[in-house]
Amino acid sequence: LRGGRQRIVLDDVRFIGDVGWRNDNQTFDAVSAKYTGLEAWSFFYAYLGQINRIFGDQLDRDSDSHLANVSYADLPIGKLTGFAYLLDFRGDADLADGDTLGIRLSDSRPLTDALSLGYIGSYARVLDAGPGEAFEADFYQLDLSLTHEPWGATVGSAYQVLGSDGGSYGFQTPLATLHKWNGWADVFLSTPPARLRDFYVYGKKRLPWGLNGTVMAHSFWAADTDAWYGWELDAVLSKSITQHVTVLGKVAWFEGETGTAADAAPNDTIRFWLQADISF
Repeated sequence: LRGGRQRIVLDDVRFIGDVGWRNDNQTFDAVSAKYTGLEAWSFFYAYLGQINRIFGDQLDRDSDSHLANVSYADLPIGKLTGFAYLLDFRGDADLADGDTLGIRLSDSRPLTDALSLGYIGSYARVLDAGPGEAFEADFYQLDLSLTHEPWGATVGSAYQVLGSDGGSYGFQTPLATLHKWNGWADVFLSTPPARLRDFYVYGKKRLPWGLNGTVMAHSFWAADTDAWYGWELDAVLSKSITQHVTVLGKVAWFEGETGTAADAAPNDTIRFWLQADISF
């Protein structure tokens, strides 16, 4: 049982996260409870009284929200999680209210002594969302990957759909670690009204000299109109200098489509990071 200012990180941070890579992480003034006393079961609940966002104190938001997350890890097909995130930001138009109900299945299965298959499938529906709490929308996620442990390599592909209600309102995840999803250029932090389809492939590899690298390539569509928003290429390279110090270089290159029905296509964007972490 925990009360006060705290980080809350649930599942793969697609819905609830701490935006941990920012200097000013996302935290919550909350009361939370977690119980793991039953074998293979995990129960989590939190009441959120305030959202302390990454943009500084002036953009923190009052909240009257509830989070519930229950998982069972011993199914033959993997770990099954059910969740209900009932978000109410007390009429604040800067954040998207709504009641999100969903389910998630994940696992990693050995295929040979060296090779394993990973998979994630998720579905959620948001109710009473958007302006006037009048909209509903769906979310789908499928991720398949192969990992070769002796090589330290993973390759995979994934598909996400953030739906809409007739093109009027796009599925939003306002408390997620949004930077992790839909491209590191951060051009889709808010879902367009015509909803968003994101197909991407990725590769991860342990490299010589203690380096670790990841590359990702995205293609984005407006699902309601089939208009193409554009593509993005992301890459990151990191290295642990000592037990406590890690350095990182990262680039995101988004190129948007023009002259199509994708009127909401973002502008071309290139972002670059140099980062050093000290942990102790």
